[in-house]
Amino acid sequence: MIPIHHVIALFGGLSAMARALGHRHASRVQGWRDRGAIPARQIEAVLEAARRLGLPLSPADLDAAPADAAPGGSGGTRRRASRPRAEAETGRTSPHMEASMSPDEPTPDPSETEPAAAPAQGPTETDARTDARICGAALAIAARSGWRAVNLRAVAAEAGLDPAALRPRFPSRWHIIARHAALADAAATADLGPPDPADSIRDRLFDVLMRRFDALNQDRDGVLAVARALRTDPLAAAGLLPVAMQSMAFLLEAAGSSAAGPVGALRAKGLLGVWLAAFRAWQHDDSPDLSATMAALDHALARAEGPARLLARLEGFAGGLAGGLAGGLAGSRRPGDAATESDHAATQQDEDDEPFVSPSG
Repeated sequence: MIPIHHVIALFGGLSAMARALGHRHASRVQGWRDRGAIPARQIEAVLEAARRLGLPLSPADLDAAPADAAPGGSGGTRRRASRPRAEAETGRTSPHMEASMSPDEPTPDPSETEPAAAPAQGPTETDARTDARICGAALAIAARSGWRAVNLRAVAAEAGLDPAALRPRFPSRWHIIARHAALADAAATADLGPPDPADSIRDRLFDVLMRRFDALNQDRDGVLAVARALRTDPLAAAGLLPVAMQSMAFLLEAAGSSAAGPVGALRAKGLLGVWLAAFRAWQHDDSPDLSATMAALDHALARAEGPARLLARLEGFAGGLAGGLAGGLAGSRRPGDAATESDHAATQQDEDDEPFVSPSG
């Protein structure tokens, strides 16, 4: 059995799952999430929708609630407000957490004693589902008891797995966090399609970063517990910095901006600054539509536009300079240069072929 919020994420979010089931609004699916299970009479419909979409979901993954079970909390359902710039305008919703990419090479906390070897092979479909289950278990423990309580044995018990099965793919708990980052990246970019030329880079980055926040929101309390732990563990934070940079480069490319070369690396660093500014707002944003997070992200992207334009001009200047130098060097060769170089090479070969004669001989 996997948690209901992971089932919803597998379909691509509340709205996407509602559409797959033929519901006009997401409020019914939201109610299932609030009560923590899918009603028994809806199980077959959910499985049929998953089969139709090719999603890896089986009856054993679902935990049915009684058909007449009442929602938890206040006794009603909460409808997520439409997102003004990402979902309302583009019609995009939070994508699923299924990993469709090879895991980023995780960088462990230097204080950990386990080796830092990355998984040798990319995940199969079963691996991806198991990884999501393991990440969810680790974050559930962190949410309940804090990050200090997270270790491989506890995670294995939470996920219902043999601890020996975790070690080959996750030598330490920090590898689990690195894998969760890759899952969030995959969720943020699932079904994006090619960039629309009518959209600005800023709008596309806004969309993909908000999708990533939607993915993190599935395990919000656990992610916040990890963030609190990192504030008091600078070595672990430094160890995870390459993972964060890989994520930002991946999201830049997904939004249609190059992350290649020195200028691309600077773009990724700048986007990491934007992400962290929005993340600070997200930590305190309990609104149903993440309005405070959206405002902070929009503001951070606006501030980054000036440096981004400067980087674009720098990249264009560097490209033009390189092209000019290459053309100048090619044009400076005289017609006889090739023949001269050929004769010199032949002469050198003749000299190399002669036997060595000592000065005394």
